[in-house]
Amino acid sequence: VASIIDRVPADFLVLSGDDAVTLPVVALGGHGIISVVGNQIPGPMSQLAALANAGDFAGARAIQRKYQRLFEANFWEPNPIPVKASLAMMGLCEAVWRLPMIPPSEGLKVKLEALLKEVGLLAS
Repeated sequence: VASIIDRVPADFLVLSGDDAVTLPVVALGGHGIISVVGNQIPGPMSQLAALANAGDFAGARAIQRKYQRLFEANFWEPNPIPVKASLAMMGLCEAVWRLPMIPPSEGLKVKLEALLKEVGLLAS
C-alpha cells in the first residue's frame, strides 16, 4: 500500500479493502475504506475513518480496539456469510441463503451471537 500511495497522483484516493488495516492505510496517506463491518456498525466505522483522516489516531484506535474481533469474525467463514448471518441476528435482513452462498455453520452462529452481545449489537 505504501508503494501504491507513493506512486499515484496526489488527487488519487487510495482506500483500504480490509477493515482491520484502515488505520495504517490512512496513516500512510490513504483516505478511507471499502468496508465489510460497515454493514454492521456503519456509524462507528464511519467515525473511525473520519478520526483517522483528521489525524486523531488515538480516537480511531479506541474504536478499532472495541470492534477488532468483529472485523476478524466477518472472515471466520467465507465472506459474506458471517456478516449476513450477523445482520439477520440483528434484525436488519432476512436469513435467506441463495447459492453460491450457503448458510452459516451452527458453530459460527453461536460464536457470532456471543460476540454481537459482547460488543453491544445484540441484547444480552
